[in-house]
Formats: sequence, C-alpha cells, structure tokens
Amino acid sequence: MSVNYNITRSQLIQLENSTKKKLGTYSSKYAQYVTKKATFKEKELDESIENLIKERGQLIENITKNIEDGDEELRSKYLKHKSELNNDQKELNNLRSCINQERNHLNLLISVKKDILAENNNFSSTEEYMNDESMRIDKQTSVMDKLIQDALNSRNQIMEQSNEILFNSNSRVNHLLQRVPGISNLLTKINTRRKKNMVIMSCLIGVCMFLIFLTF
Repeated sequence: MSVNYNITRSQLIQLENSTKKKLGTYSSKYAQYVTKKATFKEKELDESIENLIKERGQLIENITKNIEDGDEELRSKYLKHKSELNNDQKELNNLRSCINQERNHLNLLISVKKDILAENNNFSSTEEYMNDESMRIDKQTSVMDKLIQDALNSRNQIMEQSNEILFNSNSRVNHLLQRVPGISNLLTKINTRRKKNMVIMSCLIGVCMFLIFLTF
C-alpha cells in the first residue's frame, strides 16, 4: 500500500508543479496585459489549470479515504497537499477576478472613448452644417446687395436721363422763344394778365371777408 501512496504522491507533486507553473504564466502574461476579450490561448490555459486542480483534488480525496486511522504521518502529508490545492484554487480565482475587473474597466474606457468620438463627429457635422449655411447666407446677401446696387444705379441713370431730357426741353423752348419774339410777348402778356386777375381776386375776397366781419 505504501508503494501506491508514494506513486500517488509523486503524481501530486508533478501536478502541483505544473499547476504553479501555469499559474505563473497566467499571472504574468494575461493578468498584467489584459485585452478587451479573452483570447483562445487564455481560455485554454484557464481550462488546463482548472483540470489540473480537479485531478489533484480527486487523487487527494481517493488517497485520504484509504489511509488507515493510525497512519498520522501519511495523513499529515496529504493534508499539506490539500492545503496547496486550496491555495492554488484561491490564486486561480483571484486571477480570474482581477482579469475580469480589468477587462470590464478597459471595455468601459473603450465605450466612453467611442461615445466621445461620436460626439465629436456630431459636433463636426453640426459645425460643418453651420459653416455651409453661413456661406449660403453670405452668397444670398451678396446677390441681394448686387440687385440693390443695380437698382440704385438704374434709378440714378433714369434720373440723369430725365434731367437731361428736361434740360434739353427747356433749352429748346427757350431757343424757340428767342427765335419767335411774338410768342414771348404773348406769354408775357398772359402772365401779366394772370397776375392782375390774382390781385383782383385777392381784393374781392378781402372785401367779402370784411363785410362778413361787419355783419357779425
């Protein structure tokens, strides 16, 4: 029976060494450099460590049941193996917890970064839209200013043409009056007669107002 115990204990020691080696790899390679998703190799390593721990637990359980009550030395040795098993299981759980926390934190940062980039893109789109609208309004304003300026220029041209026509008409009338003295005398008499009529009408109105005043 002791031969079987020694063989089993040798297997346990090999499994313990393999477990600790893989736990060291798990800690240095995957716990310190966490990625946003677990890779295939990370999952494979985690599963292999879990299988080693289960295999060790089964060996310890089978041997412990068959140890005679009086063999305290052998029982003590396997209790140490069981303690090592519990420590390795605890270390594996701690590594898993740390990796999950770091992975969640990393994914949260990535999500926040994406939101910030999306917000910046929306702001850039809004700013670009505002710039386009500003350019469009400036173009419309420029067109309106041009139309108003053209209208003012046309009005000035019309006024200049009207003044020129009026000046030419007056010049022609004066020239005609100079060439035909009779017309000039006739206009002078008409103007004189109008003035006399206006004086007579003014006097008549004044007399009427005076009579009305006396009546009241």
